[in-house]
Amino acid sequence: MGEQMKNIQKKKGFETNIIGGHIKKIIENEFPGLKVEFHHGPPGAKAVIPKLKYCEENKKSLYRNLAKVDIGIYDPLRKKVIMIIEIEEHQLSPKAIIGDICNIFFAEYIQIGAEDGDDPYSIENVELLLALTRNENDVTRQTAIRNSIEYVISQPHRRNIVVDIQNYKISELQNALTV
Repeated sequence: MGEQMKNIQKKKGFETNIIGGHIKKIIENEFPGLKVEFHHGPPGAKAVIPKLKYCEENKKSLYRNLAKVDIGIYDPLRKKVIMIIEIEEHQLSPKAIIGDICNIFFAEYIQIGAEDGDDPYSIENVELLLALTRNENDVTRQTAIRNSIEYVISQPHRRNIVVDIQNYKISELQNALTV
């Protein structure tokens, strides 16, 4: 039985599913107007998809999809995303960290749900938390990436998006959310 559990835990998104479930429970109980969706969630969970701006070259909605976000906290009445959380369960290169961050700066909006008719949600003033669970040896490099945003991403494209990169042990994240 122990070996089977280890194999299940190696599946992509296993830890994100657990943490997403905790966050959904906490946020939706504390703030009834807010909703939480998360990638790798239970059946019926809606995708949180950053979308590129529409242009002639990408008329199809599918062509505007960027990588799905792990966890999105949003206000359905105001059509506004409040917080985006990316949980990286494996050691990452700086290139992958930059990809997670730029995914949001490239997006014009976020779509909740994968259907073409699903409404766009604003990402103006959103907070992006990049939670790295096995990357504590690269803190200096992560800080340099975060601090480079103001020099690399032009002001109009920043849209007051706040990026925070934090290192966590997965047990710390789970314990913090079960309190």
